[in-house]
Amino acid sequence: MKLSFTFLLCCLTILKFSSADSMTIQCNYLERAYKYSCDVVNRKNFTSDRVSIEKAEGQHLRGKNDNSVEAFGIIGAPTLKLFPSDINNVFKNLTQIAITHSSLTEITSNDLKVFPKLRVLYLAWNKIESIKGDTFQYNPELEIISLTYNKIKKIDPKAFSGLTRLTFLNLENNVCELERKSGGNREKVLSIVKEIENNACNKS
Repeated sequence: MKLSFTFLLCCLTILKFSSADSMTIQCNYLERAYKYSCDVVNRKNFTSDRVSIEKAEGQHLRGKNDNSVEAFGIIGAPTLKLFPSDINNVFKNLTQIAITHSSLTEITSNDLKVFPKLRVLYLAWNKIESIKGDTFQYNPELEIISLTYNKIKKIDPKAFSGLTRLTFLNLENNVCELERKSGGNREKVLSIVKEIENNACNKS
């Protein structure tokens, strides 16, 4: 009986860690604002909560390849609830990520730690409910963050404190009430961060 239980537990563990569906994405490659970008075309094919990006297909512009891609976007994936994994294995030099008009319920440090060069993060129009204190700990280069139109009701006081290069922060249209919800320069961002540090969005 003990052996059978161990075997069952092992099988369940394997199933748990294989729950991410591998997917080949189709990219529309283009130059946008001096950044070479992949806009995911087959976004409706995200059929599970968690997706592992196995490879990318699409016609690169002349002289470009996967290593040239600096910006990555998924716009409109209603079944996508968790941040896709393994994007960094396909595109190794990303500085901009946009996942909008989807159903992300969270964003974690584990999702973002593989993007140390990340400067721009757009996660507007999702279903994120909270931001933990360590979420951006591996992304010191972040300059722009947009989390507008989510369901954020709780933000750890230290969530944005370590981002010394952050010059744009948008938290508009969330559950959490702030006096200032959007800042387009360093001074305004610091005002928002200060309010958050004073536990404005850390109440049950």
